[in-house]
Amino acid sequence: MSALYRLQNVRQSYDGRTVLAIDDLELPENGIIGFFGPNGSGKSTLFSLLSLVSRPCSGKILFRGLDTEKLQPEQRRCITILPQEPYLLKRTVFDNVAYGLKIRDIRDGLEKKVHEALSWVGLPASFAGRKWYQLSGGEVQRVALAGRLILRPEVLILDEPTASVDIGSAQRIREAVFLARKQWQTTLLIASHDQGWLDQVSNYRVGLFQGRVVNHGAVNFLFGPWQENGADQMVKKFPDGQILVLPGPADKNRNVSVAMLDPAKISICCSGMNSPAGKLGLSGMVSTVRRQRHREELLVDVMVSGFLFQVCLPAHDVKTRQLWPGTAVMLDFSPDGVRWL
Repeated sequence: MSALYRLQNVRQSYDGRTVLAIDDLELPENGIIGFFGPNGSGKSTLFSLLSLVSRPCSGKILFRGLDTEKLQPEQRRCITILPQEPYLLKRTVFDNVAYGLKIRDIRDGLEKKVHEALSWVGLPASFAGRKWYQLSGGEVQRVALAGRLILRPEVLILDEPTASVDIGSAQRIREAVFLARKQWQTTLLIASHDQGWLDQVSNYRVGLFQGRVVNHGAVNFLFGPWQENGADQMVKKFPDGQILVLPGPADKNRNVSVAMLDPAKISICCSGMNSPAGKLGLSGMVSTVRRQRHREELLVDVMVSGFLFQVCLPAHDVKTRQLWPGTAVMLDFSPDGVRWL
């Protein structure tokens, strides 16, 4: 796949504080790119730059090989974003959905196009006459998405599109997003805390933490508080009394708050068995088993005292060990799978 975006030495700061620092990142075209990371990791800031809503304080962003500072208006218009909290004009649903076409001076067949766009997000044509204040949160999100889809964008950026909506609206939004991918080959950039959905749909993923790219794939973030035990190790105590001891950072003077644990470096054994030499264990229960798009390994979600861990395992291992939801297991963490952030 060719590069849709390339970011080079990009920095973004607010009030003197750097919130995004990306040295080099390429994002492919013609696919679904998933972005993940905890709140405050820089996803929304990055999306603001990629949608050309904001400009970086320094560095360069290339779009299809062209400097975004030099893009013509028609080139910029092929990109659209649905923010986490979309804003609607204080007008009717029809006016909101049609707005993008009107400012592009596209008025032929406007009513038909608006009704079609509403149908894509599961809303009837009669909905077009409603006022902005008559809509629920899920309906606001769907109307805002219809206003983007009617433009048939080449790049659609979605920031937590299903975070604050009901189950029905979330499903409609997901269906509409994939309609765009199927019908117009739209490249989708999606940020979501729904890791299961993101794993299933994306063929390229980018992990962010504290404004930096930390991983391309599944990852576990384990937050503090952490305590030192005097043996170059960090200790995490869980609510149920379990204790996890991990090797500390190489830099002894470094203050750490988050451990990044590689899912491929975590193994599972039957609950009650001793952990293999060189590894440290926690007991938990399998909650879900799911496929990864374009990957042979399965992701096994294990709940430990309210904390969710993702483990990457071959499908054969999952089957032979019968690691189905509800199975009590022991997680073993390999020391070389620990990275401190």
